Amino acid sequence: MQNKEISKLIKLQQDAIQPLVDAHTQVQKYIKHITGILDRQKDVFIPIFKQNKDFADFVEKAKRNKFDTKQVMIESGWWMTPSIMDIPVNWIDEAVLKYKKGNKKAIFNLFRKVYQNDNCKNLELLVLEWKKNPLLNLWSRHLDDALDAHKHKRYTLSVPVLLLIAEGVASDFCKKNNISVKESNGEDKIKKSIKTHYGKTNNVLLSYLDLLENALSSTIYKSTKSLKSNLRKNILNRHAVLHGVKKDYGSMKTSLQAFMLVDMISDLK
Repeated sequence: MQNKEISKLIKLQQDAIQPLVDAHTQVQKYIKHITGILDRQKDVFIPIFKQNKDFADFVEKAKRNKFDTKQVMIESGWWMTPSIMDIPVNWIDEAVLKYKKGNKKAIFNLFRKVYQNDNCKNLELLVLEWKKNPLLNLWSRHLDDALDAHKHKRYTLSVPVLLLIAEGVASDFCKKNNISVKESNGEDKIKKSIKTHYGKTNNVLLSYLDLLENALSSTIYKSTKSLKSNLRKNILNRHAVLHGVKKDYGSMKTSLQAFMLVDMISDLK
């Protein structure tokens, strides 16, 4: 083969390979460009990744705090009621922390701060709000009498009335949801009614339903017999008060607990 033909063949091969070489060069340039962008943006991405991790840690901590708050409230004889959820969160957190550190009056002091100050102004507003609920509106006169007794420190009068209101509203709620009296005992009835009603409306968090069931079970439906062998002074109980087991219920604390029981059931409609 003559040199001229060889040169021509080499030229053809070079022309055929050149697009691949050009493509490789472009890829290298693109990679270098992307690498440069990432290098320049790493100070932005790293904080974002860190913030995501911090947020995940925050969510986990919030879940633990929520569980701790719920347990402390129940243990101390109170609940996370609809109205107490409207106060500044740090008030609740501080009270729970004090309680866990040994101040067993911390939760009571929180509720007293919110509802006793300014001649029970917030309690008055709460009662007015309750009357918008058809089930509680039927008890308007009883609510007014209980509030008046509480403000005048006649707690032996306010507590029984509020316990009767709570049981009455719970019973009416069961009837409204067609849960027969013959079907089961009171505690089972109200639990079934709650699940039936809120299973349809789906407008209340399950964690709140657990608290609601706990409040109704421990205060209204728990039997006097079981309380005699395992009576906890922190727990307000209808049987203990109205059946004469608990005689020292005439206190501000017990009366406020009774109001908070009504607050717990104020979402039943």
